[in-house]
Amino acid sequence: MLDAFAAAREANGPNDLRHQMAHLQVVRPSDLARFAELGVAANVQPLWSAYDRQMVALTEPALGETRSARQYPL
Repeated sequence: MLDAFAAAREANGPNDLRHQMAHLQVVRPSDLARFAELGVAANVQPLWSAYDRQMVALTEPALGETRSARQYPL
């Protein structure tokens, strides 16, 4: 999505409107700085970052250890 936002800025030029990405759970570390660079707002839900039984039983096995460690970079 960040590549698409960059292409939109390239095609349309800068403006006062801010793109946003919703429901962010896992973000590549290399993309964190791009949010600021592109002026993209990260719309996150910190309530879901709770380390609970669902996280342990469902989320972590699906994501794997590396991606699980990068969840919700608040």
